[in-house]
Amino acid sequence: MHLRMIGSTLLLGLCSVTLLFGQTANESVPGREAPGSIQIPPPSMAGVSPLAGSIRAEGIPDEIVSLNCVALISSLKIEKNVVTFSGINHLSAAQQVHILKLNRATYLNDATLTVLAATPVSFTAAFSHPDVSPISDGGTALRTDCGAKASFRSDQKVDVFHNNLNYFRRHLSSDIGLFTYDNFLPLEQDAHYTFSTFSAPSYSWGNHGGWGVQKDRHQEVVFNSRGIAQANTLWCHKHGTGDVACGDYVYGYTDGGSTAQSDEGFTVDTRQGGESDAYFHGTVGKGATAGATVLPVVFSSGQETTTDGAFLLDITKGRLSGTVSGVDALVDGTSVHVLPVSLAGEQHLTASTGIGIIQTPLPIIAVANIPETITLEIKLTSGSFKPGVACLAGGWYPEHVSITAVEPPAGQRQRVTVIHKNPNPTAETDPSNPSSLWQGSVCGDYLSLDRNLARDGFRTSYAIVGATDPEHIAYVWNVNGSVRQNGIKLYSAPVPLKQLVRKGGVVTANFARANTSFLYNQAPSVVIADAANPSFNGTVSSPVYVGGQNVSVSWKQPGPDATSASATIDLPASSYGFHLYPGAEILAPQTPEGVSLEPNTVAWEAGDIIENPHNPSFQMRFRTTGVTQHTPPSGADSRGELWTFRGAGISANFRPSTWVNTNPCKLYMGCGGTLDPIIWTTHRGPYGILNRIDSAPMNGGVLFRVGCDSLGCDHPAPYALFVMQNGYISYDPATSTVSTAAFKADALTSKRLQVEGASIDKLSLPKTGDNDCLGVKDHVLVSGRSQPQGAPCIASIHWRGGNGLTVQQSGSAAEPTYTIVPEAGYYIPKLGNRGNAEPPPSSASTPVAASFTVAVANAGGSISCAAGYRCSAERGRIELASNRNAAAGKIVRVQARLEAGEVCTATQNGGTAFFGIGSGGESVAGFDITSGLAISGKVVIDYFCR
Repeated sequence: MHLRMIGSTLLLGLCSVTLLFGQTANESVPGREAPGSIQIPPPSMAGVSPLAGSIRAEGIPDEIVSLNCVALISSLKIEKNVVTFSGINHLSAAQQVHILKLNRATYLNDATLTVLAATPVSFTAAFSHPDVSPISDGGTALRTDCGAKASFRSDQKVDVFHNNLNYFRRHLSSDIGLFTYDNFLPLEQDAHYTFSTFSAPSYSWGNHGGWGVQKDRHQEVVFNSRGIAQANTLWCHKHGTGDVACGDYVYGYTDGGSTAQSDEGFTVDTRQGGESDAYFHGTVGKGATAGATVLPVVFSSGQETTTDGAFLLDITKGRLSGTVSGVDALVDGTSVHVLPVSLAGEQHLTASTGIGIIQTPLPIIAVANIPETITLEIKLTSGSFKPGVACLAGGWYPEHVSITAVEPPAGQRQRVTVIHKNPNPTAETDPSNPSSLWQGSVCGDYLSLDRNLARDGFRTSYAIVGATDPEHIAYVWNVNGSVRQNGIKLYSAPVPLKQLVRKGGVVTANFARANTSFLYNQAPSVVIADAANPSFNGTVSSPVYVGGQNVSVSWKQPGPDATSASATIDLPASSYGFHLYPGAEILAPQTPEGVSLEPNTVAWEAGDIIENPHNPSFQMRFRTTGVTQHTPPSGADSRGELWTFRGAGISANFRPSTWVNTNPCKLYMGCGGTLDPIIWTTHRGPYGILNRIDSAPMNGGVLFRVGCDSLGCDHPAPYALFVMQNGYISYDPATSTVSTAAFKADALTSKRLQVEGASIDKLSLPKTGDNDCLGVKDHVLVSGRSQPQGAPCIASIHWRGGNGLTVQQSGSAAEPTYTIVPEAGYYIPKLGNRGNAEPPPSSASTPVAASFTVAVANAGGSISCAAGYRCSAERGRIELASNRNAAAGKIVRVQARLEAGEVCTATQNGGTAFFGIGSGGESVAGFDITSGLAISGKVVIDYFCR
């Protein structure tokens, strides 16, 4: 397709920038006015070496050369001082090659060899070395005499830019393309079109042999500067009806086959990323001086590039360590947090020599990245300031500043001149994030928590600004340009215990408070302290927890049998340990001269061990989608996300969505760790239906499956299925028990009702309204209708044809209570047979009633069978069996109290044929069930009256 490129001119102040797009300003476009004098000039070649004739293989790994100049090495062997390389090549005898990037035979790297003989798939060269059996190894051999041909640029496009930019619509770009389509073409119109076919032989052996890899497009981008970084940015607008895909239309199909080790199979969109797995480790280079703001560094391990905006720490000069001994708090009038600490050994912490609240707003500097001077009004709260380095605890963006001049304090006021680079507020301009100034003590140190380093090998670096006294360090933590609300959740107060008993070397104790935090569950060791009997104090291993929310705990502890009324349980001191390291913020990407740092007082020395951990304010939204719709629904559902599936593969082993937290349980509280477990999914905002399920699970499937937690079903803490504003529903998988504080249902059916784990032998009913009563018949508790107004809901009970139970009334007339009790001379049998007139032996306890089941049916009914039949009944169901003398006609008479107008029906339950079962003879006393033919065998009949 031919693209006619239209040019334009952009005026910048008094300067005219000419941009060239395939035509000059004097060319005209047929059918429309010439656009004017907008042109884009060809890129400046200043600083760019000419390409023609200069592309040579001089041993530089990233030089651009023709494929004819490169031999690809896949394996090699050495015999009698001759090395044989296997791999695709276009070499000839007597040519010289430079060997590069071998991974195993590294002794050949950088060697220049003369080709003895070559085929399209191998070549040999002389090389003095002991024999080597054939090995797989990947690398390249570059011809030393191979230059670019005159036709090279027509065959392959190579662009090299060195700070060579064009300006267009506020974009500085090395490559600008403008395309305009004004004519209708009844075909697809593409600004860029690429068609690639990969037909070369390849291989797929997985981890133990490698893969051939083909890519239509490959990009590698490295950002070493702070600020927003985007690998690809797209602004897309469509002003017309019809489909628009501003992201991607991806049509991907494959013939399948997941055979190699680590094969992922077919993926349309695969994403992997997040926080990088390493950070810079190194040493201070030669020429370093104390307080250096450009520090020479030597890389040792981890990530070779330092991180702009993170903090460089001098590990060698770290001088203070200890434990955090209390909870986080705020310094009055500031955004600064303090932690109570206990230092190790003979170490001492001194208070800051100057602390003050800043009264002057710090503005955005006039020119980005060029610090400027400002004089601040300071309200002193402790000491005063002098020239030197200080910690500006900004409410938005803390930093180290240089104090260049001070005036003598005037009462509680002092004017201080500083050089700053960050904007920051006062208490008046942002009451939530006031700024303060600190000097002396540990200003410039960074807090590293021992348990974080031990857990995952990542050091933390919270900025320390000073100390309010010898027992409290002060720090700031900037997250998203806000400081005050961000505190370190490290310390947890000891939990009280009571009723400690040691017997046979095992101690048991109860938690003094209900719903104690489960921080200690599965912790490998805990500390018992402050015991009323000191022999219980000490560190103990492998405590065992019992009960729903840490009801009790036990542990092994040698010693005589004893008791203690109280004690506390806590995590070991190592859980609260810390180290302080001096350092400074990195201000720019690393250069050959070193790393640019903010003002600091670190005594850098060559050879000091340094680290550049990630900034502690890391936040991630791995995949974010923002959706806007202004037009009301048009009858068709709009969707934020739609997935459809088809094909026979959508079956048992296909999972529409699976989310897996691969972290081990031991990282989290409840498994001995210190991290809060994740919140899996959050729904926020107004909605009508949270989840709609249009089809129930197939084949007796499960709507929700709740399994045991990662510690098994005997884990003592049940989980809450639902936590609502004024209640909860919890589930204990160990006993399959669902619990809630209150329960209400219009109807309830159960094989057994229990009170506190025991079968019911006494049932009390409060006063109930009309049509809301309970009755008992044939060992079954059923719903019924009330008696005349004022009479008990349950007036009499038929117990297998007799009055074995009565109803007694107690309480007031306004709120009576009805209790079901045996009549005199009767008792409730265990095995279902009615008791005789004689009471049970005195040695036997009165048996409990049969298990009650609540169901909707007629109350107080009984049945009788016709000749030739025998039957038994439950509420609403009759089991019927015939003998040889069975006949058609009336087969069952059901005695039940019926209201006028009630109609009763009966149907066969199950079976292979319908036997003409019908009903008739309804009266206030009951109804008949009839059959049009004799019934053979066993039949179950369901009846219902309404």
